[in-house]
Amino acid sequence: MDRVLVLEDDVDFEAFFASQLKKLLNETETLKLNWDLIYVGRKALDWDNEIEVPGSSMLVVPDYSYWTLGYLLSHRGAEKLINAKPFEKMLPVDEYIPILFRKHPQ
Repeated sequence: MDRVLVLEDDVDFEAFFASQLKKLLNETETLKLNWDLIYVGRKALDWDNEIEVPGSSMLVVPDYSYWTLGYLLSHRGAEKLINAKPFEKMLPVDEYIPILFRKHPQ
């Protein structure tokens, strides 16, 4: 499997979610992006430190985020999560993902 979509139990779909997701996936392929994780639902806490991905109309390099609703994982991203041994740390995903990608404020 090349990628997987993970949705939290409190996700609330917006209108045109499926078509926007298809557009996002097409954009990652067109731009030949080498990605591990792409948020599809989150609360950005510091928009000023987020950088637009060159050539993308939908993607940014996220800073610290919370309230994770959904994300895409590449195969490599899933391996990184597993290799970090999350069951030994037992943190909420909202804390764990930013720590793993060095975006947590502490």
